[in-house]
Amino acid sequence: MLVAVLASAVAAFFYLRVIVLMYFSPPAADGPTVGVPGMPTTIVLAITATATLALGIVPGSVLDLAEQAARFVG
Repeated sequence: MLVAVLASAVAAFFYLRVIVLMYFSPPAADGPTVGVPGMPTTIVLAITATATLALGIVPGSVLDLAEQAARFVG
């Protein structure tokens, strides 16, 4: 039990160090630049997010379609 607690504390130290460096230190002057996604990327993300929500909320219709396809193939 003590080993697990110590290992968790060590792991938390390393993970929290990364978070502190990411959010609480000034960016490097010669660091990478972040590109802004264009309209095609935004459209694809919107479609996939909508499909994910729809399949998560109402999966029955897709499962019925898959079952019909399985009967047709098999």
